[in-house]
Amino acid sequence: MSIKHKLMPHFARLITSEGLQQWRRRLLEWRRKLKRQPHQATFYFRIDDPYSVLMAQVLPRFSQHFGITVTPRVMLYLDQQMYPAADMLAELAPRDAVQLAELHGLHRHLKEALTALGVLRADNPDHFYRPFKAVLERAGLTSREVRAWRGLARQALWLWGQLKDRS
Repeated sequence: MSIKHKLMPHFARLITSEGLQQWRRRLLEWRRKLKRQPHQATFYFRIDDPYSVLMAQVLPRFSQHFGITVTPRVMLYLDQQMYPAADMLAELAPRDAVQLAELHGLHRHLKEALTALGVLRADNPDHFYRPFKAVLERAGLTSREVRAWRGLARQALWLWGQLKDRS
């Protein structure tokens, strides 16, 4: 066995080690701060992908919430190996994306209602909403149940507005 074959596993372990990865991340973060640049992310958008369309809708809020600059890139060519079960994805993705969109809308309405009612602290509602979000996501709500909860949140907001107007 050659020395190359003996050293290769050790070299591979070294360059993929957690310590070296941490060091590289710290170096890149240090360079980013020196250049006074914001954190950056790249969003690869596919026009025929329901998940991409859904993400494109929330991208501005996502970018603002995390304080990052997002650069969108349109993907024109897609390697077949990236989606080995493309027929299954084409069948399930639209339905799944609709459910995700409905759930996202529910979270937005419910967080707004709970904040208005004083259940969540207005200075950091995202943090205090996490337990509510976790319970709803574990529940595996149907579309009808999501719409019912959303309607309840909208009614609570409407009622709160009516009560505030009377005072």
